[in-house]
Amino acid sequence: MSKMRLLVSAGCAAALLWLVPGCDKSSAAPARVVGSVSKKGQPVKAGTVSFHVTGAGVYTGNIKDDGTYVVTDLPVGEYTVTVETESAKPAAGKTEYKGGAKGQREGPGQQRPGNMPDYKPPEYVEINKKFSDPKTSPLKTTLSRGEQKFNIEVD
Repeated sequence: MSKMRLLVSAGCAAALLWLVPGCDKSSAAPARVVGSVSKKGQPVKAGTVSFHVTGAGVYTGNIKDDGTYVVTDLPVGEYTVTVETESAKPAAGKTEYKGGAKGQREGPGQQRPGNMPDYKPPEYVEINKKFSDPKTSPLKTTLSRGEQKFNIEVD
């Protein structure tokens, strides 16, 4: 194959890559949100933060044990933000782990990770239910391109 044909083939391949969805970086969702969730100045240590946008869905990030969260790949626009902590609430009827065989059942539907001897479940912080429903949440924000900080104080 001649050098000229090789260069043309390489140029065509590069042009085709530009046309393939996902190869053009400008088509990627442009917003990223970082922040923290707190109640009475103390970090909320478990749960989720969700960004709801009409027509584009819901974008969710987990709250870490230091109260921080990250949500990526959001389109630019106006959002209602919700926070839920019920996923960290201890299950009703769950018994405490007293030691024993790895993977031993703790209670109804609960299993302790057998390879984590120092496992502690996430700390549950009860918050006002209005924050967990997009219809009642007072949390609103408008996202633009790039990284934004959105700290949340719940009651």
